Amino acid sequence: MRKAFAFFMIILLSVTAVLAASPFVERAPNPDVVKLEMSIKILRVFREIGLTKEQAAKLYEGLEDIRGTIEELMEKRVNFLEEFKRALIDGDREQIERINARLKELEKNFVKIRESVELLFKENITVAQAEKLEKILQREFNERLQRMGVRPEVLKEKIEHFRKTPEELMDRIPEAMKQRLRNMSPEERAEAIKNMEARFKEAKANLKQQLPEIRKRAFERIGRFIFSPIFLDTLREYAGIE
Repeated sequence: MRKAFAFFMIILLSVTAVLAASPFVERAPNPDVVKLEMSIKILRVFREIGLTKEQAAKLYEGLEDIRGTIEELMEKRVNFLEEFKRALIDGDREQIERINARLKELEKNFVKIRESVELLFKENITVAQAEKLEKILQREFNERLQRMGVRPEVLKEKIEHFRKTPEELMDRIPEAMKQRLRNMSPEERAEAIKNMEARFKEAKANLKQQLPEIRKRAFERIGRFIFSPIFLDTLREYAGIE
């Protein structure tokens, strides 16, 4: 289940990154032009992955239902926060604890929404279509590198080269650091390696602890895009819904 979740989160983030980063935006101050160009870019992606009208209709209807639920929950959150603010001003501890508990319960509902969005896409987008989205992201990434003057194929070759011959990386280490490594005794070198491994394990553990928050922020980013008027309107038009 976690693997499936991670896979579709990556896909949704991919399409969000690709569609949200329009190269036309900086050159088009007219809001109407920006919206039209964004809509066209979304439609091109729909066409490229082979999204059917039926799939688009189900996605639109599902997202609209979820959007209604989100609006209800957001209204509740605003009310709870206003009550929480008043309770803090009044110093009402009992009220503070009560509202805090209700806010935590409300957060569980937002988690359920995330799961419902995930399920909606899993049920209406095939794995083959998801894989096409990944390729679109890779293509977009390569195009950005090229615009920065970086050739993706050269970068890939260098990474692969140093992976096969890691000793060549020593040539790129600053001379002062090289000298320090040379001057280390075998025991000191072993201790340095041990410390590096410990730091790596600590960083890995910290990342694991941060995953829930990372996923939450990722979903918020996805949500801002797929529930935006430009995406929903384009999806509705593509599905042929009046």
